[in-house]
Parts: sequence; structure tokens; C-alpha cells
Amino acid sequence: MLFNEILKDKYDTLKPVFSELFELAIKHQTHSGDLLLVMENAHLTEEPDHDDCGKMKVFYNIGPGMDHHCETASHDFIKQYIRSTFGIPYDDYKALHIYSPQRSREIDELLFEESNTIQVEMLIYLKIWEGEAFLKKMYQLSRLITGQDYDWHLKLIFGKKKKPGAMERHELLTILKENLQEGLPALYEVVNRVHRSQLRNAIAHSQYALLGRNITLNNRNKNNSDHVHGFGFDEWVDLFHDSLTIYTLYEIFFDRVKEHYFKAAQESHLKKEVRVSKLYPDVRTSWLVLYSREFFQGLEPLSEP
Repeated sequence: MLFNEILKDKYDTLKPVFSELFELAIKHQTHSGDLLLVMENAHLTEEPDHDDCGKMKVFYNIGPGMDHHCETASHDFIKQYIRSTFGIPYDDYKALHIYSPQRSREIDELLFEESNTIQVEMLIYLKIWEGEAFLKKMYQLSRLITGQDYDWHLKLIFGKKKKPGAMERHELLTILKENLQEGLPALYEVVNRVHRSQLRNAIAHSQYALLGRNITLNNRNKNNSDHVHGFGFDEWVDLFHDSLTIYTLYEIFFDRVKEHYFKAAQESHLKKEVRVSKLYPDVRTSWLVLYSREFFQGLEPLSEP
């Protein structure tokens, strides 16, 4: 269940943090085009060599790919859900659940609706914290604010043989949090609190139950001190509103990136240099120029005019 007052409070708290994220990324990126590469989903792929189909060659890719289209689908779904916010204060909403014999049927209906709504919100929670494009971009931003190069080789894998930049989700999340803790502790605090591996896995594998106004988790590892038996709906409301606020500010962040680079391009004949760094199969750095047009209000890779 979404509540305007909670969303506004969290937005006002986190908006300055994302402004600082932008300033730090601009300041500490090791090439002035690295933040543009994050926005444009720059990555390397290994494909058959155009000149010799029997050989594989590493190519750079810049611009929307399947990651982008998947993220767009999630964005549209989440945007539609956000329109269902409650206008009443959260305390007033909770008061509706106070039991009385005369309202028992009404309260049962409220609980039924609330439980179903939370399961939709759990899907959104997964879309955010399992979203490949979201995680990759946040990881790249965490590198930039700590003075590391853009990672062209980044690829999420599932236990396959690794090449430079390849990692599983849990590895990426560990590094992401470590970088945020070093570079922007305020953002680390909320990401570390809201992203919970146990909860994410319980949702993904339907290892949870909604009992009363509580979420009980059925994947607790007693040897893991971070694991819990469950938590109340009040805590879920806090986690979910934080997640949505992070995702909203993340999208606003890249609108600002787009505006920043378009303005910069206007000062240099609508072009911007970016750096391509390869570590595999051999170390190699090259530079190329991206061109923009007024109707793009952004930058897209084009051939030399």
C-alpha cells in the first residue's frame, strides 16, 4: 500500500543524497565521458569476427539493448502501480484495522486486500533489486564515485567460467555496497538496510506466508545472524517505500545526466568523446566520439558526419 505522506518524506530525505551522487560521479570519474557510458549501457560483447567468422572478436556496444527494454517494461509496470497511492495518513489507515466485533467482516476484507497488494509490491521489490540494468548501473556509479574506471567488461553470470568483469549478483551487490560505504555512506545506509537477500530469495521462491499483519519467512538459516523469522507489515511499508523512492530518484538521476551531457555537447558541436577500455583478451584503450542532434536531447552513437 502506498501512502503519499511516506513517499514525500522519504523523497525529501533521499533527494539530496542522489544530488550528491551526481556531483561525486562528475568529480571523481576518471574520464569525463564515463557517466555517459553508464547512461548509455556501454558494454563489450564477444562475437564472430566480421572478417573471419571462425574467430571470435570483442566488440564495444553503446546504446539501448535488451537490458534497456527489460528496464522499460519494469518502469511501465511500476509507474502504473505508483498511481494507486492512498491519500489518507498511514496512522489513519492502521486505525481501520483495530478490531471490534461489529467490524470483523470489514477488517477481514481489509486484510485480504492488503495481503494481495503486498504480494504485488513484492514483485516490484524483485523488479528493483533483481533488475539487471538497475544493478549494473548502480554498480558502475559506485565505481565512478570512488575514482574507478568504467567497467566495460561487466557481465552478470550464474556460476559459469569467469572472464574479466563477470560476476554473480551476490558478488556485484557486495562490491556495490562496499563502494557506496566508501564513497557515499548516506546512500549505503539506506541500500544496505532495504536490500535484504533473505527477503529477496523468499519472495523469488515463494518461501513466505502472510499471517495476520506479518510476513513470515520460511528460508531462515539459523547460522546466518542476518536472517530473521519474519517482520510486520509496518516494516514492509518502510522497506517498500524506500525501494520505490530509490528507484524514482535513480530515474530522475539519469534525466539529469542526459541534460548534463547534452548541454556539454552543445558547447562542442554536439559531440562528446568517450573512452573504451578493454582488459581481455589484451589490455587496450581507445577513444571514440558520440554525436547528438537537437531532437535527441541526448547522445547517440552515430557515424562521422
